[in-house]
Amino acid sequence: YLLELGDFAKAARLARENYTLFEARGNRYEQTQGLGTLGHLALLQGDLVQAHKLLQEALTIAVAVNYQEMVCNWQPLFGRVVLYNGDMAEARRLLLESLARCREQKLKPLLARTCTYLAETALWTAELAEAEQWLVQSLAYHAELHWVSVFELDRLWVVARLATAQQQSPRAARLFGLADQMHSHIHNVIAGPMRALADAALATVQAALDSAVFAEAFSAGQQMALAEAFATILVPAQPTSGPTS
Repeated sequence: YLLELGDFAKAARLARENYTLFEARGNRYEQTQGLGTLGHLALLQGDLVQAHKLLQEALTIAVAVNYQEMVCNWQPLFGRVVLYNGDMAEARRLLLESLARCREQKLKPLLARTCTYLAETALWTAELAEAEQWLVQSLAYHAELHWVSVFELDRLWVVARLATAQQQSPRAARLFGLADQMHSHIHNVIAGPMRALADAALATVQAALDSAVFAEAFSAGQQMALAEAFATILVPAQPTSGPTS
Protein backbone atom coordinates (compact mmCIF):
# COMPACT_ATOMS: atom_id res chain seq x y z
CA TYR A 1 0.00 0.00 0.00
CA LEU A 2 2.78 2.47 0.93
CA LEU A 3 4.62 1.67 -2.29
CA GLU A 4 1.49 2.31 -4.39
CA LEU A 5 1.07 5.69 -2.69
CA GLY A 6 4.67 6.50 -3.60
CA ASP A 7 5.98 6.49 -0.02
CA PHE A 8 9.11 4.62 -1.01
CA ALA A 9 11.17 5.26 2.14
CA LYS A 10 8.57 3.80 4.51
CA ALA A 11 7.81 0.95 2.12
CA ALA A 12 11.51 0.05 1.90
CA ARG A 13 11.98 0.17 5.66
CA LEU A 14 8.98 -2.07 6.34
CA ALA A 15 9.97 -4.48 3.54
CA ARG A 16 13.48 -4.86 4.99
CA GLU A 17 12.05 -5.38 8.48
CA ASN A 18 9.64 -7.96 7.08
CA TYR A 19 12.37 -9.86 5.30
CA THR A 20 14.78 -9.77 8.25
CA LEU A 21 12.11 -10.94 10.70
CA PHE A 22 10.96 -13.89 8.64
CA GLU A 23 14.49 -14.82 7.56
CA ALA A 24 15.43 -15.08 11.25
CA ARG A 25 12.40 -17.31 11.82
CA GLY A 26 13.24 -19.43 8.80
CA ASN A 27 9.85 -18.62 7.30
CA ARG A 28 10.48 -18.68 3.56
CA TYR A 29 6.76 -18.37 2.83
CA GLU A 30 6.66 -14.82 4.19
CA GLN A 31 10.13 -13.72 3.02
CA THR A 32 8.91 -13.32 -0.54
CA GLN A 33 6.74 -10.29 0.34
CA GLY A 34 9.68 -8.22 1.57
CA LEU A 35 12.00 -9.31 -1.25
CA GLY A 36 9.45 -8.60 -3.95
CA THR A 37 8.59 -5.18 -2.55
CA LEU A 38 12.27 -4.23 -2.47
CA GLY A 39 12.62 -5.48 -6.05
CA HIS A 40 9.65 -3.39 -7.15
CA LEU A 41 11.14 -0.34 -5.45
CA ALA A 42 14.45 -0.93 -7.23
CA LEU A 43 12.61 -1.01 -10.56
CA LEU A 44 10.77 2.24 -9.81
CA GLN A 45 14.08 3.88 -8.94
CA GLY A 46 15.83 2.63 -12.09
CA ASP A 47 18.13 -0.04 -10.61
CA LEU A 48 17.48 -2.90 -13.03
CA VAL A 49 20.32 -5.07 -11.71
CA GLN A 50 18.96 -5.02 -8.17
CA ALA A 51 15.37 -5.30 -9.36
CA HIS A 52 16.22 -8.42 -11.39
CA LYS A 53 18.08 -10.02 -8.48
CA LEU A 54 15.43 -9.35 -5.82
CA LEU A 55 12.37 -10.16 -7.93
CA GLN A 56 13.96 -13.36 -9.22
CA GLU A 57 14.73 -14.43 -5.64
CA ALA A 58 11.21 -13.54 -4.46
CA LEU A 59 9.69 -15.46 -7.37
CA THR A 60 11.93 -18.49 -6.82
CA ILE A 61 10.89 -18.72 -3.16
CA ALA A 62 7.20 -18.18 -3.97
CA VAL A 63 7.28 -21.01 -6.52
CA ALA A 64 9.18 -23.29 -4.13
CA VAL A 65 6.66 -22.84 -1.30
CA ASN A 66 3.67 -22.76 -3.70
CA TYR A 67 2.61 -19.25 -2.66
CA GLN A 68 0.45 -18.63 -5.72
CA GLU A 69 -0.65 -15.10 -4.90
CA MET A 70 2.96 -13.97 -4.59
CA VAL A 71 3.87 -15.76 -7.83
CA CYS A 72 1.07 -13.77 -9.49
CA ASN A 73 2.33 -10.61 -7.80
CA TRP A 74 6.03 -10.82 -8.64
CA GLN A 75 6.24 -12.69 -11.95
CA PRO A 76 4.69 -9.88 -14.04
CA LEU A 77 7.12 -7.38 -12.52
CA PHE A 78 10.01 -9.75 -13.14
CA GLY A 79 8.83 -10.11 -16.74
CA ARG A 80 8.86 -6.35 -17.06
CA VAL A 81 12.44 -6.16 -15.82
CA VAL A 82 13.36 -8.84 -18.37
CA LEU A 83 11.71 -6.68 -21.05
CA TYR A 84 13.72 -3.62 -20.01
CA ASN A 85 16.87 -5.76 -20.15
CA GLY A 86 16.13 -6.40 -23.83
CA ASP A 87 14.68 -9.94 -23.90
CA MET A 88 11.23 -9.26 -25.33
CA ALA A 89 10.45 -12.90 -26.16
CA GLU A 90 11.18 -14.13 -22.63
CA ALA A 91 9.30 -11.19 -21.12
CA ARG A 92 6.24 -12.05 -23.20
CA ARG A 93 6.45 -15.70 -22.17
CA LEU A 94 6.63 -14.77 -18.50
CA LEU A 95 3.72 -12.35 -18.81
CA LEU A 96 1.45 -14.77 -20.68
CA GLU A 97 2.21 -17.43 -18.08
CA SER A 98 1.40 -14.88 -15.38
CA LEU A 99 -1.89 -14.06 -17.08
CA ALA A 100 -2.93 -17.70 -16.98
CA ARG A 101 -1.98 -17.99 -13.29
CA CYS A 102 -3.85 -14.82 -12.36
CA ARG A 103 -6.95 -16.05 -14.17
CA GLU A 104 -6.79 -19.31 -12.22
CA GLN A 105 -6.54 -17.35 -8.96
CA LYS A 106 -9.17 -14.78 -10.08
CA LEU A 107 -6.96 -11.86 -9.04
CA LYS A 108 -8.44 -9.01 -11.05
CA PRO A 109 -6.07 -6.19 -9.99
CA LEU A 110 -3.10 -8.38 -10.89
CA LEU A 111 -4.75 -9.32 -14.17
CA ALA A 112 -5.08 -5.60 -14.92
CA ARG A 113 -1.40 -5.08 -14.14
CA THR A 114 -0.30 -8.02 -16.29
CA CYS A 115 -2.42 -6.86 -19.24
CA THR A 116 -0.83 -3.41 -18.97
CA TYR A 117 2.65 -4.95 -19.12
CA LEU A 118 1.62 -7.06 -22.12
CA ALA A 119 0.43 -3.86 -23.78
CA GLU A 120 3.84 -2.34 -23.16
CA THR A 121 5.51 -5.43 -24.61
CA ALA A 122 3.38 -5.05 -27.75
CA LEU A 123 4.49 -1.42 -28.01
CA TRP A 124 8.11 -2.56 -28.22
CA THR A 125 7.37 -4.28 -31.52
CA ALA A 126 4.93 -1.59 -32.74
CA GLU A 127 1.94 -3.96 -32.49
CA LEU A 128 -0.36 -1.04 -31.76
CA ALA A 129 -3.71 -2.80 -32.22
CA GLU A 130 -2.58 -5.56 -29.87
CA ALA A 131 -1.36 -3.03 -27.31
CA GLU A 132 -4.76 -1.35 -27.37
CA GLN A 133 -6.54 -4.68 -26.91
CA TRP A 134 -4.44 -5.44 -23.85
CA LEU A 135 -5.21 -2.02 -22.38
CA VAL A 136 -8.94 -2.54 -22.96
CA GLN A 137 -8.64 -5.80 -21.02
CA SER A 138 -6.65 -4.11 -18.27
CA LEU A 139 -9.43 -1.58 -17.74
CA ALA A 140 -12.08 -4.28 -17.92
CA TYR A 141 -10.39 -6.20 -15.14
CA HIS A 142 -9.82 -3.24 -12.86
CA ALA A 143 -10.89 0.37 -13.34
CA GLU A 144 -12.06 1.37 -9.85
CA LEU A 145 -10.10 4.60 -9.59
CA HIS A 146 -10.51 5.66 -5.98
CA TRP A 147 -7.03 7.14 -5.43
CA VAL A 148 -3.87 8.01 -7.29
CA SER A 149 -1.40 5.14 -7.23
CA VAL A 150 1.92 4.23 -8.79
CA PHE A 151 0.18 1.63 -10.96
CA GLU A 152 -2.46 4.03 -12.27
CA LEU A 153 0.25 6.52 -13.21
CA ASP A 154 2.23 3.73 -14.82
CA ARG A 155 -0.80 2.50 -16.78
CA LEU A 156 -1.55 6.05 -17.93
CA TRP A 157 2.01 6.41 -19.23
CA VAL A 158 1.53 3.26 -21.32
CA VAL A 159 -1.76 4.63 -22.69
CA ALA A 160 -0.08 7.96 -23.51
CA ARG A 161 2.79 6.17 -25.23
CA LEU A 162 0.28 4.22 -27.32
CA ALA A 163 -1.45 7.48 -28.34
CA THR A 164 1.97 8.86 -29.30
CA ALA A 165 2.77 5.82 -31.43
CA GLN A 166 -0.66 6.15 -33.07
CA GLN A 167 0.30 9.75 -33.95
CA GLN A 168 -2.64 11.09 -31.97
CA SER A 169 -0.54 13.93 -30.66
CA PRO A 170 -3.20 16.25 -29.13
CA ARG A 171 -4.71 13.34 -27.18
CA ALA A 172 -1.27 12.18 -26.11
CA ALA A 173 -0.48 15.69 -24.89
CA ARG A 174 -3.64 15.70 -22.77
CA LEU A 175 -2.75 12.31 -21.32
CA PHE A 176 0.76 13.46 -20.47
CA GLY A 177 -0.74 16.52 -18.80
CA LEU A 178 -2.91 14.26 -16.67
CA ALA A 179 0.11 12.07 -15.90
CA ASP A 180 2.04 15.16 -14.79
CA GLN A 181 -0.79 16.09 -12.44
CA MET A 182 -0.94 12.54 -11.08
CA HIS A 183 2.81 12.36 -10.58
CA SER A 184 2.62 15.44 -8.37
CA HIS A 185 0.49 13.41 -5.95
CA ILE A 186 3.08 10.62 -5.68
CA HIS A 187 5.41 11.17 -2.72
CA ASN A 188 8.52 10.18 -4.65
CA VAL A 189 9.61 10.79 -8.23
CA ILE A 190 9.53 7.63 -10.32
CA ALA A 191 12.88 7.35 -12.07
CA GLY A 192 12.78 3.90 -13.64
CA PRO A 193 12.69 2.91 -17.33
CA MET A 194 8.94 3.50 -17.47
CA ARG A 195 9.57 7.17 -16.72
CA ALA A 196 12.34 7.43 -19.33
CA LEU A 197 10.10 5.88 -22.00
CA ALA A 198 7.27 8.24 -21.09
CA ASP A 199 9.60 11.24 -21.25
CA ALA A 200 10.85 10.17 -24.68
CA ALA A 201 7.27 9.88 -25.97
CA LEU A 202 6.42 13.26 -24.46
CA ALA A 203 9.33 14.83 -26.34
CA THR A 204 8.00 13.26 -29.56
CA VAL A 205 4.57 14.80 -28.93
CA GLN A 206 6.06 18.22 -28.19
CA ALA A 207 8.02 18.11 -31.43
CA ALA A 208 4.91 17.12 -33.41
CA LEU A 209 2.71 19.99 -32.18
CA ASP A 210 2.83 23.74 -32.36
CA SER A 211 4.01 24.99 -28.97
CA ALA A 212 0.72 26.79 -28.23
CA VAL A 213 -1.36 23.75 -29.22
CA PHE A 214 0.78 21.49 -27.05
CA ALA A 215 0.58 23.86 -24.07
CA GLU A 216 -3.21 24.06 -24.34
CA ALA A 217 -3.65 20.29 -24.60
CA PHE A 218 -1.19 19.57 -21.78
CA SER A 219 -2.93 22.10 -19.53
CA ALA A 220 -6.33 20.58 -20.34
CA GLY A 221 -4.97 17.19 -19.33
CA GLN A 222 -3.82 18.56 -16.00
CA GLN A 223 -7.46 19.44 -15.25
CA MET A 224 -8.86 16.03 -16.17
CA ALA A 225 -9.96 13.33 -13.75
CA LEU A 226 -8.34 9.94 -14.24
CA ALA A 227 -11.69 8.16 -14.55
CA GLU A 228 -12.72 10.64 -17.26
CA ALA A 229 -9.53 10.03 -19.18
CA PHE A 230 -9.84 6.26 -19.16
CA ALA A 231 -13.54 6.48 -20.05
CA THR A 232 -12.79 8.54 -23.15
CA ILE A 233 -9.61 6.94 -24.44
CA LEU A 234 -10.65 3.29 -24.28
CA VAL A 235 -14.03 1.66 -23.80
CA PRO A 236 -13.58 -1.22 -21.35
CA ALA A 237 -14.81 -4.56 -22.64
CA GLN A 238 -15.56 -7.77 -20.79
CA PRO A 239 -12.34 -9.76 -20.21
CA THR A 240 -11.75 -12.40 -22.84
CA SER A 241 -8.85 -14.67 -23.67
CA GLY A 242 -7.18 -11.67 -25.27
CA PRO A 243 -4.51 -11.51 -27.95
CA THR A 244 -2.09 -14.41 -27.87
CA SER A 245 0.27 -13.77 -30.73
